Amino acid sequence: MNIIAFIRLLIKHKVLLIALPLLTSLITLYLTGNLPLNYSSHTIIYTGIGSDSSIQLDKSFNLFKTNIAFDNLINIIKSRQTKEEIALKLLSSNIADLQLNGKAKSMNIQEELLKTVPNDIIESIKKELQKNNQAQDSSKSIIYSTLRSIQNKNDINFVNELLSSDSPFYSIKSISKVKAYRINSSDLVKVSYETSDPYNCQETLEILFDVCEEKYRNIKESNSTAIVEYFENELTRSKKKLKSIEKELLSFNVQNNIINYYEQSKTVSIMK
Repeated sequence: MNIIAFIRLLIKHKVLLIALPLLTSLITLYLTGNLPLNYSSHTIIYTGIGSDSSIQLDKSFNLFKTNIAFDNLINIIKSRQTKEEIALKLLSSNIADLQLNGKAKSMNIQEELLKTVPNDIIESIKKELQKNNQAQDSSKSIIYSTLRSIQNKNDINFVNELLSSDSPFYSIKSISKVKAYRINSSDLVKVSYETSDPYNCQETLEILFDVCEEKYRNIKESNSTAIVEYFENELTRSKKKLKSIEKELLSFNVQNNIINYYEQSKTVSIMK
């Protein structure tokens, strides 16, 4: 087939060539027109686990220990306790914006809050904020404490139901979209998240970083504290044992009229 025959073929089927892509585009647009937009964000955390700076120059690299440390960090990020804390802190931040500024950061967030949070919860939060007329960061802490107290009252309550729901922002299911993995064999951990609102997408990662940093620091500090307590207990036990031996030695010396062993031995030697 030469070029002229090919052009004639295109002209012959020009209606089909134009109509078919146009029809496909219209069908795709119709089917996806009502789908919510998804926004994704990611952050990279430098852990320092692999390099592990130390004053010990000859310190050897322990691959098994390093892998355990990375597994601990990633499991903290994926744990249910972490997801609960992130969800409630995100909810607290959104409610604080709505209460203090009169509106949320986006219409998606505002509609979700009005649909999700009951009026009696909003009223109780308002009362707590009126008692403590402080800055926005303090208001977030007050709201978070209020939500936690509601959660701890009983097993069936608004907070637990919300965490178990299909909420796009405040449920365990939505926070479970957070993905974390180590980048190759480096000290870097990449954390990514995807949701239907750009503000909550970014804020979720910011809250996750703060929560995981605090939890990981507590683990490391508790390990150090346990080691220090062990040596303190051993030192106390050794002191008690030493005092007991000193008492026995003193009693032995008194019973045998031994005042100073070394001096008495020297005197006896001189006399002889």
